[in-house]
Parts: sequence; structure tokens; C-alpha cells
Amino acid sequence: GFWMGLLKSIFAHRGGGVGATVSVPVTTTFSSPIPQRPRAIPYPSPNFKSAPGRQVTCVIIHATAGGLHGSLRELSDPKPLTPDKRVSAHYCIDRDGTVYKMVHEEDIAWHAGKSFWQGRPGVNAFSIGIELVNMNDGVDPYPETPLAACAQLTRAICSERGIQPHDVIGHLD
Repeated sequence: GFWMGLLKSIFAHRGGGVGATVSVPVTTTFSSPIPQRPRAIPYPSPNFKSAPGRQVTCVIIHATAGGLHGSLRELSDPKPLTPDKRVSAHYCIDRDGTVYKMVHEEDIAWHAGKSFWQGRPGVNAFSIGIELVNMNDGVDPYPETPLAACAQLTRAICSERGIQPHDVIGHLD
């Protein structure tokens, strides 16, 4: 449904980086050279677990269900109302395409909750989480600029780590 369409539109941004419009099938594999990552502004979150040497095998695209400032605050809040509600993501992408790096990719961010993918539980341990600033209400559109930034970042991550497009999933997956 909706998430598959969003993911297909992300992968349609193949080629020259932010704003590229040449489309390819979603089944295309990523090949060298490794795409350049978009510039990311550090916005560190204390909500992570150190995991040197972890194997990342998928990327999860999320919607923040809120605006930028509230989302960054929530994703970096070390003391939410209840301790089990600490959340984070590796990246957060604003509506203008600005990428915020919140957790190092070598560490485990807390974005997927209790989850499993392809029979493996605890998806946070083997995934990279990317949040797109969006109300996620089915009405709020996903503008071209953040989708292009997400596509560029996702392609780079996948190329660097050998992740296939079918392992780039939406949160609902």
C-alpha cells in the first residue's frame, strides 16, 4: 500500500543525488561507485546501545508523526515520562531535505520497537532507522526534497553495506 509506494518513489531517485529523476525498477541492485551521502548535521541522541561490529542487513524508513523540532526532541530525550519510551533513529530528514545524524550507524538506535524481519527478532540490532518528518496521517504529503535526500542516503547505505532493495522497508513492515 502506501509504504510500498513511498519506497518505490525513494528508489526512483537514481543517479545524480538530491533531485535526480531517472527512475529504475525497485528490483535493481546497487552497484559501484558508491553514491555520495548527503551532508548530515550532527544532532546526537543519547538513546542507543553500543554494538561494535554489528551486521546491518536492512534499512527502515519511518514517519515522525510530528514536526521537526518536536521529533528531534523526542528522538534525543534521555528522560521521557516513562523510561521504556526512550526512542532514537540513526537519521532524521526534515521537509526541506536537511539530514540530521542522531546515532552512529555502528550503534543500535531504538526505532523499531518489538519487531522481527524475515524471521529475525529485534530488528533494531541489525537495522538503520531513517525518520522522515511527516504527520503520517495519510493527508500530509511527502515533498520531493526529503524523498530525494532519503533516496540518496539510503542508496549510499545500501551500496556500502550490500543491502538489497527488498531489505529497505517501511515501519509497518
